[in-house]
Amino acid sequence: MKKSFLFIASLLTLASVFSCKQAKEEIPAEVTSEETPDADRFFVPGEIILQLDDNLISALEQAQSPTSTKSADFNAVASLLQVYSFERVFPEAGKFEARHRAAGLHRWYRLRYSEELLETKADTDIEDLFNLPGVLTVERPRVQEEQAFNYFNDPYAYYCWFLENDGTLGSGFKKGSDINVVPVWEQFTTGSKEIVVAVVDTGVDLNHEDLSAVVLAPGEGGSQSFIEGYDPLDIPAGNHGCNVAGIIGAVNNNQLGGSSVAGGSDGTGGVRIMSCAASDGKTSTLNGNTSAAIVWAADNGACIVNNSWGNTYSTEEEARKASMEYDYKPSSSRAAIDYFIDNAGIDETGKQVGPMKGGLVVFSAGNSSWRWSTPASYSRVVAVGAFQHNNAVTSYSNYGTWVDIWAPGGGEDSAEQMMFGPIAGGGYAWMAGTSQAAPCVSGVAALLLSYYGGPGFTAEELKEKLIWGAKFGVLNMKDKASPGGRLDAYGSFTYQGREPVTFTTDYSGNFHFKSHEKTQFTYTIHGNDDGLLSIETYSLSPIVDISVKGNDLLFKVNALNGEPGTYLAGAVVGEGTPFEASLDLTFTIEPNHAPTLVKALENQVLDAETNETRTIDLTQYITDPDGEVLTYVTQVETGSTASATVSGNTLTVKALTYGQTAVSVTAMDARGETVKSSFSLLNRNTALPVDLYPNPVTDYMTVRPTQDGTFLIQFYNQAGSKVLEESIQAGLYQPYRLNVSSLASGLYTVVVDGNGINYRAAIMKL
Repeated sequence: MKKSFLFIASLLTLASVFSCKQAKEEIPAEVTSEETPDADRFFVPGEIILQLDDNLISALEQAQSPTSTKSADFNAVASLLQVYSFERVFPEAGKFEARHRAAGLHRWYRLRYSEELLETKADTDIEDLFNLPGVLTVERPRVQEEQAFNYFNDPYAYYCWFLENDGTLGSGFKKGSDINVVPVWEQFTTGSKEIVVAVVDTGVDLNHEDLSAVVLAPGEGGSQSFIEGYDPLDIPAGNHGCNVAGIIGAVNNNQLGGSSVAGGSDGTGGVRIMSCAASDGKTSTLNGNTSAAIVWAADNGACIVNNSWGNTYSTEEEARKASMEYDYKPSSSRAAIDYFIDNAGIDETGKQVGPMKGGLVVFSAGNSSWRWSTPASYSRVVAVGAFQHNNAVTSYSNYGTWVDIWAPGGGEDSAEQMMFGPIAGGGYAWMAGTSQAAPCVSGVAALLLSYYGGPGFTAEELKEKLIWGAKFGVLNMKDKASPGGRLDAYGSFTYQGREPVTFTTDYSGNFHFKSHEKTQFTYTIHGNDDGLLSIETYSLSPIVDISVKGNDLLFKVNALNGEPGTYLAGAVVGEGTPFEASLDLTFTIEPNHAPTLVKALENQVLDAETNETRTIDLTQYITDPDGEVLTYVTQVETGSTASATVSGNTLTVKALTYGQTAVSVTAMDARGETVKSSFSLLNRNTALPVDLYPNPVTDYMTVRPTQDGTFLIQFYNQAGSKVLEESIQAGLYQPYRLNVSSLASGLYTVVVDGNGINYRAAIMKL
């Protein structure tokens, strides 16, 4: 459907109709990326891919001819973009159209506009232009390139060391550095003609002497061209696609060219090749619709699709961000990959009609010696790195935890070290790269499907046999860390399965924690005794720290590191493999409760004469609802009068001299919540009913009876004459200050009388 002008006008006129725009898929902030300013050469010029919502698509499909749509808005936008093409990325699919729509493939449209716009408009301006209701995603497609490393045109057809390496081919060749396929040919199969492997690449030479018998003819259910400007039935041959197809299924035992992984043994070929041409082979750039090619393969009988290509990037950092983003951000290529995995081998009614239910997508890892690549790093595909004739990974191969398996890709120093195979025009050549490693894996997958395929057999079973039948720990990795093993065809055929991954722990507590609690416990991983499954931990809160030691996961929980609430933490073992298992734990931190006062601290009276010390159990007065061990701070108002200290939950007070002071005790929990209580501390001679001090006295004397009430105070000189008398109100905590400054110096007898107290004492007046 080419309705470019109608589409632009419709976007503008429909903006007022659809007021609720569908939410675009959220992308975590930490994996979003901005392209470098000089990166335009890595994008397909003059193209934008859009994902539209169903309302907008329906309105566009119901619109009239573009010639009847005229408006100032239309003229302005059409002039700005110079749009000349607008069509579905995945064309109408006939009987599979309903399935395409269920997968959302009908929402993806490719818009082509004047390439001159790239010189005047930044990427963000283009996205803003289409940030309208009904537009879910704006994607600038990247240039896709073949991933061959190099090649020589030396026709040594019998030098296929990747199939069987006995170590005698040349200097540096190591016996066993191959895919160990000969025992499979001898005991199981050399490839069934019922198996179709799609090759999304440059076109395969339909007339090549070593390929013509196995390449499907163009047309419905067969090979197809997806190259811009080419008829769908016109498949131009390219060296790269021919070499890749030849490694998978060039005819074996026909006395021509070289041998292949799954090319049969009777001279008529084994597995069939579906050429999905995405490039005319004139350059390394794929200028065809690779996404549509992958979907076509799923709908037309292929259960395995080989992709020896990848997206281009200017820097490794840019590739890293794109790789992290790929699993989250919608794209037409990811939609195509998901469609193939979910629908290959299944008809439009959901019935398995192929040798396998679901599809296997194989991607070469790339040749930049980087740790990142797309789409190869996508978790649902089989990513293939390259090793060479000496059992070492190649210097050019990309690598990382996302690489699922390693296969022969060819060395770099001589033709004999590379991968021999057919090329366009009927010849043969040596080539090297992860492009050559990927078809080794696709070929072994085709052998497995030839033997095990049938009703009920699934793509997950195939993927498991392929990846876990590999030999682990035998490659010289050259610091290119990866969990993947070396492709081993015989190992995959004799693979008996692995113990499922499980988790156990001796921890008997629950995962509800008081806001102050700390604890640690261990979970042990079972089913990873060889240590080949990756272990990734995650914690969505600072309250949980997880460390890995071997197959043990040590969880350290400190509730104080976060606010009360519910948090997730755990681990994923073998992510992206058939044995993937996750441990997902929910941690709840309960709200904190401040310490509370059970009752106020009582006033205390200590004997100042003996410097009495007294202990007080603070748990009788202060408690914590959360059961915390509290910390205490004490303060004495008049420090010279008494001391107060806390050890554990015990308060100790000591009389230092006569007098009264206030003592406060503040209790604090781990989160800093507090409660405070104060009391009066009186230091006196507890053997006396009345305190009279100071003695000697100069001007004022304090009178402190142990009972509250009215008292008569009388002073007598040494002659027995009364020289002072005063009625006072006083008590233990309400002493009275009596002014005696008018008395002459000398010795006096003081009498305190009242409330059952009659007390005499000698006082010296200075």
